Amino acid sequence: MFKSLFACLIVMLVLITSNISFAGVSTDTIKSGDEYYVSDRATWGNCVKYARLFKPSLPYGLDTAASKKKVINSSNPKKGRIAIMAVGSFYHVGRVEKEDNEGKNLSITIVEANYRSNQLTRRKATCTKSIGRCEADLKIIGYFK
Repeated sequence: MFKSLFACLIVMLVLITSNISFAGVSTDTIKSGDEYYVSDRATWGNCVKYARLFKPSLPYGLDTAASKKKVINSSNPKKGRIAIMAVGSFYHVGRVEKEDNEGKNLSITIVEANYRSNQLTRRKATCTKSIGRCEADLKIIGYFK
């Protein structure tokens, strides 16, 4: 009994301290030296400002869920597009860094600001069968080209 309880505690500790989540989404902090790191911390607290660094055509005034939904003009994940996500009451945006829509292990990787308060993060959803599952795990509702 003691051994199985100890084994369960070890597994829980590994899961808690790793970047593994039960939804198939891993999250890492973007640090200095990463190509998506920016030293201007003013952008770290605003997902739209950060995304606009990589997509200058991203419209201004994206401060509500409704305004973010309005700019959706694609349903396909592609590198460089801005993902619109149903996260929080104001919604969230992030840049698609990579998408793998072929083979058995499908994935979408997003780089973003302020998913974790005032931090730059990279989140990757990995799934099988349908890229739509990855989108659902990241709560992506559409993209801005």
